[in-house]
Amino acid sequence: MSIEKPWSLRAQIVFEAAKKARQPSDLVSVCVTVFNYEEFLTACLDSIAAQTYENLELIIVDDKSERDDSLAVATAWAEQTAGRFHRVCVLSHSRNQGPAAARNSAFLRAAAKTVFIIDADNEVYPRCIARLVNAMRDGDFDATYTQLEYFGDERKIGSADLWDPVVMAYENYVDVMGLIKNSAWEHVGGFSPIEEGWEDYDF
Repeated sequence: MSIEKPWSLRAQIVFEAAKKARQPSDLVSVCVTVFNYEEFLTACLDSIAAQTYENLELIIVDDKSERDDSLAVATAWAEQTAGRFHRVCVLSHSRNQGPAAARNSAFLRAAAKTVFIIDADNEVYPRCIARLVNAMRDGDFDATYTQLEYFGDERKIGSADLWDPVVMAYENYVDVMGLIKNSAWEHVGGFSPIEEGWEDYDF
């Protein structure tokens, strides 16, 4: 099944490094989407490198950042930290296409059967991915999601609770930051490009 549409632009590989060892069966791909997030990017990436879950692939997609040096920061960080990951890849779009396209670019190149999505202005606690993997395995789910914790000017806990399709029909109370099976992403045709940030609700 092909997710890419005729108008889709292919992402350019800016940097790539991989270990020679065989791919772990429990590998998780981490998709980091970046658009003018230089201010937050290093903290986000450091939190991924600090995960207790060992076998990670990292795919950073810069969606044509032009107001700052996000791509350069991502590339330099990847070069310095490549040894932490089974594989690390930095991709760059030739024009801004939005978060749906950035996430699809990462999924298309993910080697793992599961992909963790995070935008570059977020951080995760060290046990995050390990707990999501365990929950997915224990419940045989297609996806598991995180609870948000707001910090900075606004301090509170997000609204994510137990999965309820009735509640979801009325509002999207789950953030896009979660662990998703690649097969589920493919089954629904990937993320659709929808304006104003509704692509995650649609997905």
